[in-house]
Amino acid sequence: MARFTRYALAVCAMLFAAVVAMHPEFYTPAHASAAAVDQTIVPQTTYAPRQSSGTRERTRELVEVSPIPRTDEELIQRITKMLPGPGERPMRVFRSDSFVVVSECDDVWTRERLWLFDRTYHQFRAFARKLDVPLSAPAEPLVCVLVTDEDRYTAFTRASGDKVASWASGYYATKSNWVVMYDERTSNDVKEALREIDQHEASTQQKINQARRSGRLDEAKARQALQHIDDERKRIKQLAEDNAVKKAIHECVHLLAFNTGLQPKDRTPPVWLSEGLATSFETIQPRSAFGPGLGQKTIAQKRSSVPMGKAVTLTDPNHIPTADVDAFYTMSADLFEQLYRTRRPQMRAYFLDIASLPPGTSSEVALRTLFEKHFGSVDVLARQLGW
Repeated sequence: MARFTRYALAVCAMLFAAVVAMHPEFYTPAHASAAAVDQTIVPQTTYAPRQSSGTRERTRELVEVSPIPRTDEELIQRITKMLPGPGERPMRVFRSDSFVVVSECDDVWTRERLWLFDRTYHQFRAFARKLDVPLSAPAEPLVCVLVTDEDRYTAFTRASGDKVASWASGYYATKSNWVVMYDERTSNDVKEALREIDQHEASTQQKINQARRSGRLDEAKARQALQHIDDERKRIKQLAEDNAVKKAIHECVHLLAFNTGLQPKDRTPPVWLSEGLATSFETIQPRSAFGPGLGQKTIAQKRSSVPMGKAVTLTDPNHIPTADVDAFYTMSADLFEQLYRTRRPQMRAYFLDIASLPPGTSSEVALRTLFEKHFGSVDVLARQLGW
């Protein structure tokens, strides 16, 4: 699942607070304390778009996969039944050789997602070749549902019956066998942040006008203050764009992993493995090669409260404390990267053994035993990696 916007917007808030400190004469105390983003939307999870979005976890449902309708009309009909009435645009279907995107978002943004999915598939196959694990071709094109905003996304998740963590802004559902996400640019967090920016701008402009009328205005400082506000607005919009790219890639990796045999749908893999895999593909430069071993190492803002001994056996993401989600994802990606870079043959064997477990959810003892069979003592590894 995906977990993106809130922490990033909180970073914008901190940056904007610095602007306030530089030009206090243009800000009211109330605005200065609010900074660019009201505390009501400061994340409790680093890097997560909704505490109520998500790129990250679903509870995997070990049931028979629902068949996907074959025609565009049937697919649209099935999906629109789960939405609260028609959206601003009619639902349309976009196809490539490997994916079907059903979208009510604008055509340009939707086609960019479709390109990202195809690009991610290319990089995913390159990763599998390097790991030397076999992939099977999906039986049919893989489906992604794109809805316009967070509220419609929430309504869809409820109506679909997909089990989704409350903080996820996007997800892959094993039962439905599709990815669902909304346009990050329209998230409630982003809209609230931009509203705060607009309020600061109006307040600043009012103070500038008052200072100009009284003859006490420093024109250079006034221009600088307005420029900083505009920079923060652009930063937030770019952050939403970047997070949307990461989310599309992240969820696409889940879709591919569970439809190419790397992670069988009828077995519940450890969360660290699924999320470490998907997170290690995230990038904001998808035209360059990306994936495990190719990205820049991400440092967790804080350490996960989930011990590694527990993490390697955890199969339900809803058991991760909400405030700990980002740290868990980042540290899972760090663990995945380290093992991929330094113990690739063991990782290959681990993936194959996980895929060979009995259907369903394996016991914590079995999962820890399997991990230590390939990578050695969990406790030693945790000390080495600082988990």
